Amino acid sequence: MQMTPAQVCFASKATGTVVDVLRDDGKTFYYGKTLEDVRREYPDAEKMTLDAFCTWKAEQQRTPIAWAETTEARFYDMLGCLPPAAYGGGGFLVGEPMDHDAGNGQPRYDAYRQVGERYLVASRPLTRAEFRAECA
Repeated sequence: MQMTPAQVCFASKATGTVVDVLRDDGKTFYYGKTLEDVRREYPDAEKMTLDAFCTWKAEQQRTPIAWAETTEARFYDMLGCLPPAAYGGGGFLVGEPMDHDAGNGQPRYDAYRQVGERYLVASRPLTRAEFRAECA
């Protein structure tokens, strides 16, 4: 099956996921489910294009970045759990992506930083570009 940007899918905004793409007959590619079938598991499921879903998802992901207090122990636990994906400006990205930006495909990582004696964690995963802008 070749995917195209206008591919149609069933998606659940409540779970933030594409349930499945659709075949030409309007049923899901896997298991041949109708929208009614899919709504038994995902009551809010709706039919949309993958482009529309990705645009919506990117808007949900790109909320303003806020930094909250965390503990020194948590900061160092996260720094030591994997090699950082990026490091600089007193901060780092945890080495395994949490997800990917639905708009541009860039990986997004949990982010931590130290400012003076304070240890902080980002309110949402950051791309490398966002991290550089935040921790420059």
